[in-house]
Amino acid sequence: MTNFLFLTKREPKIHECLIFHDESKRVFNNVWAHGVLFVPLSSYEKLKNKLWELRRKYDCLDKKLTFKDISGNKITRTDCSIVIKEWIIWATEALRSKNSSFALSCKLGIFFFPSSLSLNLYGGGSKDEKLLRYFETLLRMLLKGCVHGLYDENNQVVIKGLISDGSPWHRSLSETRILERLKRELRDYVKIAKNAFIEELPSDHKSKDCNDKDKAQMLQLIDLLLGSVIHCCFRDLKYSSKKEIIVRPVREMLNKTKRGAGFRNSGYYKSFSINMAIPKNSGWEFLPVDVKEVKYDKIQLKLFD
Repeated sequence: MTNFLFLTKREPKIHECLIFHDESKRVFNNVWAHGVLFVPLSSYEKLKNKLWELRRKYDCLDKKLTFKDISGNKITRTDCSIVIKEWIIWATEALRSKNSSFALSCKLGIFFFPSSLSLNLYGGGSKDEKLLRYFETLLRMLLKGCVHGLYDENNQVVIKGLISDGSPWHRSLSETRILERLKRELRDYVKIAKNAFIEELPSDHKSKDCNDKDKAQMLQLIDLLLGSVIHCCFRDLKYSSKKEIIVRPVREMLNKTKRGAGFRNSGYYKSFSINMAIPKNSGWEFLPVDVKEVKYDKIQLKLFD
């Protein structure tokens, strides 16, 4: 009697996601950054509730949390830096796909790119319009890199919407230049929903123009994650300083890529993408960004000898 082995094909997971976007023009001279946080709709409530829970825990309901406002030497309730610290701890757990009770399969993507180069390739009449079109092009490139690199045939993604922090330009971000053009460039395991949208929303949940306080929390979270990555990769951090302690979970996460092939077994595998985009010939080259070493003073070095 012949035995037959029947193999059942694994059904792919489909992640319907909202994407939260922030940018920085303060990385260093002539370098900007885009940051995006992919939040599956299935994880949105759990992540949102945790962010509000931490605000209530430390009586910090009204303050807008931004990385640039972190100052002083001590992490305290008074300036809500204790909330920022806790948010980043939980956010890095949310980026896991396994090995954590708070693994929410969120994804983080960050692109560093030059702000000064010839903009004539990107169309537009005025300098402001040329610059915005370039900015939109790089954002589209980041989205494409994230969905192709962080998802696959077994973990597919549907983009439901892009929510960006505020409206700092002379016009709104273009759905045509970002989402519609992106549709032509996607692999089979990536979809953009028919009713996908781009929404520009103030990240300050106290603003009279903010009509969704929960989305504003997510925008504040991507601000903090983008700021943390910038400080891990480009700033000098002194061990046990306020900012070093705050960004430590992000540094530890980024450093897991140094495991080489062993990184594939990590809960963070395919959970983040951090790259520098460099113009090369008529195209672009994408280079990984290294994490800087933390500085220790002489007293601390004695403790580690």
